Amino acid sequence: MTQIGVIMTMLAEPPAFCYRRASEVAGVAGHWGIFLVQLHVVLSAHVDLYTLLALQLDSVRACAVLNTCIGHRFQVEGGRRSTARSASLHAQVNESARLTSMQFGHLLPHFLTVGLVMPVVATAEVISSGGHADSFAIAMVPLLFVFFVSQCVGGQQLENSSEGLGWAAYQGPWLSEDARARRLRLLVIQSVTARPACFGVPGITVLNHATCQDALRIWFQYLQILLNTNGRRRHGPAQ
Repeated sequence: MTQIGVIMTMLAEPPAFCYRRASEVAGVAGHWGIFLVQLHVVLSAHVDLYTLLALQLDSVRACAVLNTCIGHRFQVEGGRRSTARSASLHAQVNESARLTSMQFGHLLPHFLTVGLVMPVVATAEVISSGGHADSFAIAMVPLLFVFFVSQCVGGQQLENSSEGLGWAAYQGPWLSEDARARRLRLLVIQSVTARPACFGVPGITVLNHATCQDALRIWFQYLQILLNTNGRRRHGPAQ
């Protein structure tokens, strides 16, 4: 949808300077040449951006699914060997989740700019224009849900799976294990209870349902302020 909005805006309101210079130098061929270059850049940028987003979300969800599977293993299998193997797998998945946050954490501010700032600005333009905004501004509004909400959902899935692993380990066959296996199982429970796996910007914020609710509440408050301001502007000061 965003790609369609950008292309429609390019067709309806082309950049005057570039097209004027192209027309002066090479006429119609230069005019359409500049347009094709811009179209290629826009489409390539969107393909790269959404591919990176899909890779990020798949990495987070893969860690969540693996945590769920390891939790099931803790719950149904007992013994020193099985518990040690499950604890080792859990440590590897935890390390993968940590590395995922480190690798994608520095990209999250850019994603949040696309997912929060641009929809807010586009919302202001759509409301202030009285429904006559260009297609680019309209296409920017859903990015709040495409980028920000989807990442918060993935982060919450990772947290839930990590906390669920601790509960599954607690429900495992304690009585059939020796002291060493029980101690190892207890360490896993304490680790996921004290610090469950999460996804976000390291040292700044964590993306989960609470973060999503706070951001959406602020967004809707901002939207309500825009609607009230626009309504007063249309009707004029009260007599």
